[in-house]
Amino acid sequence: MLAWKSYAEITAGGGGGLTLPSYFGSVSDGPRRRLRDDEQSRRGSEMTPDMEDPFAAFSPAIADAWQASFMASCPGHIVRALLANAREKRVEAGEVFYRGAYHDQMAMLGLVAEGLLRIYLLADNGRQVTLHYADPGDIVGAPALLLAGAQSAGEQMRRPWQLLGGRKIHGEALRDTLLLRLSPGQFLRLVRTEVSVAWPLAMFLARRAVAAQQILSDDMFLPIQARVARHVIDLGVPQGDVLVVSAGHQEIADAIGSVREVVSRAMGQMRDEGLITREGNQTVVTDVARLRAIASTG
Repeated sequence: MLAWKSYAEITAGGGGGLTLPSYFGSVSDGPRRRLRDDEQSRRGSEMTPDMEDPFAAFSPAIADAWQASFMASCPGHIVRALLANAREKRVEAGEVFYRGAYHDQMAMLGLVAEGLLRIYLLADNGRQVTLHYADPGDIVGAPALLLAGAQSAGEQMRRPWQLLGGRKIHGEALRDTLLLRLSPGQFLRLVRTEVSVAWPLAMFLARRAVAAQQILSDDMFLPIQARVARHVIDLGVPQGDVLVVSAGHQEIADAIGSVREVVSRAMGQMRDEGLITREGNQTVVTDVARLRAIASTG
């Protein structure tokens, strides 16, 4: 049987390797820890004095998300440089905030401070498939920025990203989200000149690549019910001993590249087996342990 691992299990490695720690410790742990355990273990949980002042102008959630991101290891002068031209942006649930790097205004780099985003591929026939979710501490926009360049880049610079399917990559907010928009040009300059930025970014992208391989293998080999279970868990918000999922059947179908009818059958089977219940517009996962097992083995 193929053992499923969540995105966080893959991205939560430490040091110079790619370890895959257990993700499902408890429901209260929250979904997709990403890189925070690794970064905080290497730096400690407290921010250094030279990193406190730059965050004074921002919402408190910004500093917390920074500590959970790959940028937590950056020295104080780098942090100040990155924050100098940064700005907060609110993205409402359901808003598509990114539609591929097909023109110079689409270059972006954002730190997720609150909420939940999904990055997905939109095919020419309208079908969708979720590539990954981004929650607090995650960075969105890095691959497109590195391949397509900043706003000042010309059409020729954006061509490699377009050839790799960049026009089909979209970003949508699943919950009301707070983003810290960083200066693309400033970030690129620091990546090219500062190893304290380039190396953590390289590790972040390496883990993202491993996660993409895991997702691809899941989508190829796991049955529909396991894939639906995986996304239900990823989208669930812990409330006591249960997970509450606001996403509807169509949203989950979009996430796995399927259709609503198929997802509805899978969810109906889970309901018949006592794994989930429906309360209003929300799905409540009542047997989290069994749903994890389905997501892992099908």
